[in-house]
Amino acid sequence: MIKFFRNIRQRLLKENRFSRYLLYAIGEIILVVIGILIALGINNWNSNRKLTKDNQIYVKKMISDLDVTNARFELLLNQTDPVWPSFRQAVKNADTLLKLSYRGFKEADFEFIMTTEPFQGGSMLNVTNNTYKELLNTGKLYTLGPDSLTNAIVRYYTICEREEAYNRLNVEQLWHAIQLMEMGFGKLKIDHKENGEQINLEDYPFYFDIKSDEYQKYQVALTYFRDGQGINMQKIEMLVEETNALKQQLKDILE
Repeated sequence: MIKFFRNIRQRLLKENRFSRYLLYAIGEIILVVIGILIALGINNWNSNRKLTKDNQIYVKKMISDLDVTNARFELLLNQTDPVWPSFRQAVKNADTLLKLSYRGFKEADFEFIMTTEPFQGGSMLNVTNNTYKELLNTGKLYTLGPDSLTNAIVRYYTICEREEAYNRLNVEQLWHAIQLMEMGFGKLKIDHKENGEQINLEDYPFYFDIKSDEYQKYQVALTYFRDGQGINMQKIEMLVEETNALKQQLKDILE
């Protein structure tokens, strides 16, 4: 093909047809430019196709991360572990015990008090953010989709980081609550676990004395459990809504 065009040029020059040669040269330049544009277009198309394919992989991975995070939140809110109750159950237990304490504990309440756990266990949120970190480190977050999606992703993980920090602070208060009742009802609970039916409540006079230091510290601890865990529970419920909203946005990108 190149030889064919060269022969045309040489023939036009020999025949001294300069105007036709000029038109031919311009046409040849136009053909070269068109060829370059076509090549660039094909290259851009291939690049965009690869980018779209990579983005779909990242979107699916992020959706998977959100599923893992939601499973964690569901566990914290509704777990049925025999040792540690869910947030919802722990808040309910703490509130029930606190109300019972203001009525005044009776001997008939003993087993219920000893077996009703007001503390969820201080579990962390443990948000799964592996894909988000990878996208940030590689700079691919900003090519994942429209600005609205990028902003939604950044906003979601910023909220998660903030709530994890709040969660840690609340957990510190809850462990302080454990220390408050350590030498009173906490010790009684340990003794009950070790000795069972051999417990004699006469050896623990604070159990019946609403004005005793041990009794009042137990009430303060129950208040910490109810209020602190209640805040954490509400924040997790909010994060579940945020997680589902972002997950839907990501799914919309795949459609």
